[in-house]
Amino acid sequence: MSEILRLQSVSRNFSGLKALRDVSLGIGKGEVLGLIGPNGAGKTTLVNVVTGVTPASSGTVTFMGQDITRVKTYQSARLGLSRTFQVVQPFAEFSALDN
Repeated sequence: MSEILRLQSVSRNFSGLKALRDVSLGIGKGEVLGLIGPNGAGKTTLVNVVTGVTPASSGTVTFMGQDITRVKTYQSARLGLSRTFQVVQPFAEFSALDN
């Protein structure tokens, strides 16, 4: 399986807070990965760094062989990398399947 996403020593700091510290991982094409952890563990920050919403303080993010560490969200979307947001309230007029 070929690697499609690689994070190498990625860190993200907010003032004195280290939200991510030296995160490295690789995800292969077709691989499904779950990201779990308690509130405040850095899950959303990690997704934001990967998709360009928040810049990494250090480290590199590579997508399909291209360094995307400093790209804007619209640039990563053009490459085929996107995210979705959690909807905490279902639409009352829709069925469970439609929601």
